Amino acid sequence: MTFTSKYVEWLEGKDRRMRNPCSITALIISLVAAPLYASEPLRASQVSWKEHFGQSTAATNTLFCLMAHGYFHSETTNVQSVIVNWITLHPKAMVIPVITGGPVLSKVPNSKQAFVWVVQGADMLNVELVRQGCLAPETQMLNLDESPHVPQADYEKFVRNVVEAGDQAKKRRLGIWRSERK
Repeated sequence: MTFTSKYVEWLEGKDRRMRNPCSITALIISLVAAPLYASEPLRASQVSWKEHFGQSTAATNTLFCLMAHGYFHSETTNVQSVIVNWITLHPKAMVIPVITGGPVLSKVPNSKQAFVWVVQGADMLNVELVRQGCLAPETQMLNLDESPHVPQADYEKFVRNVVEAGDQAKKRRLGIWRSERK
């Protein structure tokens, strides 16, 4: 069992004990401070997703992102509908922080942005977005000088999975690859 699956098991068990989950709020780019490994787990359904960005009242000053890089200039397509459908089919999906940075806003010194994985069991929203051609696999990869919060072996497996998913999407000419030549 990998760290990620153990972490998700812990989060799911802890989440069952929660009685008052936070309500979903609209996406606001006023970011924050709370550490993402806080005592309470965060379900993907507790995050208000607007395309590849999300925010939650459970971490009010953190902007979550489903892309490690290229979030403002990479081509994307059909992201919102895939997220909504995937989370509907995966109601226990958890948000796992991969890397955080900040402050993002100079007036909010505790502001953070977090590249996250959304995971339920063996299924991962990030991989599905690449598989359906919504995002390029490169948007999921950290820079060489960045160290993930997840174990390196889990991160490396994730990279292999998104590269394979991207190859499949490209071969099938899905999403952003629909106008690419074979």
